[in-house]
Formats: sequence, structure tokens, C-alpha cells
Amino acid sequence: LRDVDFESDSDCGILARWFNREAESMLLRDRNETVDSVQKAYLGNPGNRLGFEAFFVCVGGRPVGYSSFFLDPPHKLSTETVVWPSVAIGEAEYRRRGLVRKLGEEISRRARRYGATRIEAGVFDSNSAMFSLLEKYGFTSIGKLSGGPRKIPSTHFVRALFE
Repeated sequence: LRDVDFESDSDCGILARWFNREAESMLLRDRNETVDSVQKAYLGNPGNRLGFEAFFVCVGGRPVGYSSFFLDPPHKLSTETVVWPSVAIGEAEYRRRGLVRKLGEEISRRARRYGATRIEAGVFDSNSAMFSLLEKYGFTSIGKLSGGPRKIPSTHFVRALFE
């Protein structure tokens, strides 16, 4: 694992490529991320806030996946202190190899420093693979969100931090 350097064109280029691929799979045709747009979004917004962290999972030194989280988002449903993660294995050949579990454990480890006790995540309803994975790891559905900036229905899940 290594932290994402949002001042690095290389790191932001990797994220832009993965974000664009994700947008295509969800038919979000108006999304076209660039190095500049990734840097602006993260350096000019949550990257400077307490409770935001982002990191890559690497294989052989090469980033193959990414996770970030922020503390107590305004759209959380839980009343406890939570982290809201984003997780993606950007390189398809590394999916289904236990890397999401590794990212979840790292999210939990880092989140404890902020006093978080829960992970709350929103998953687009079309993402059946992530639904299955969250259920496997003991997450429970706690609500639905139909709006949001992308206007894509999603389900909220929650669980205690990984041990």
C-alpha cells in the first residue's frame, strides 16, 4: 500500500483512467476525467480536510487498486462516527484476489485514528458484485438513496470496522 500523491501527474493519471472506465460501465457519458480534473477535485476539496485519506494497493510496486475515505459525510445514515470509503480495483486482472479485503482492513486501521467505529458505504444498485462482497464481510443494508449527484439509485450499508 502507498498513499496517493495528488500532486503527481502519474498518480492522478492512473486515477483518471480508472474513473473514466468506471463511468463508461455505468453509462455516465458526460464524465471525462483528466489529470487536472482529478487534482482539482482532490486538492481543492476533500484532500485538505481532516479525515480524508487516499491510497493505492500495489502489486510488484504497480498500483492496481485504490481506496479513499472521508469521515462523517453529510449524507451518512448512521448516528455513529463513520468513514465513507471508495474502493476500486482498477486493473481487471487483479479483481477477485482478496485486494478489496486488504483495502477494507487498511481503511479500518486508518479510520480508528479519527475515532471512527463504523464503515458506511453507498453502492450503486447495479453493482451486484459489490453487494455480494459487502454481505460476505458482514455489512448490513440500512437504507436507500435515490438522488445524489449522479441520480443513480444506491443502497447504504454499514458494519463495524474490520478487526
